[in-house]
Amino acid sequence: MHSVLADHDRALVHRAHFDPAAPDQLVDAIVTAVATVADREPASIPPLAETTDIDALEALIAHARTTGSAIDTTAVVEGLDVRVVSDGRILVYDRTGLDAVAAAASPQPSAQSASASAGEPAHDSGTDAESN
Repeated sequence: MHSVLADHDRALVHRAHFDPAAPDQLVDAIVTAVATVADREPASIPPLAETTDIDALEALIAHARTTGSAIDTTAVVEGLDVRVVSDGRILVYDRTGLDAVAAAASPQPSAQSASASAGEPAHDSGTDAESN
């Protein structure tokens, strides 16, 4: 199983903290962390609710606090991996290394499939012999 947080895939670029006893601080803490890394104003970051279920995230943090459980989840926000841990840590990772690894691992078309996609028919060596 591939973890989005494998240390060799990306670099930790920012640490922030929120009070797990006040999970309603979480959204502001995430947005501030992302804005800090992106060198932008927090108001310029699109609403987190557009990409993340904030109510569920806050409920998970509250549940972890009341049950003594540990929650560790990650979301992609503005091209950054944002890891939220129920102990109050927010860790922001740069995805640059991950994107480069993914691009290098993606299959490249072979010469035959590239020419077939360019409108040239692919050659099937068995077809000609059978039709004669």
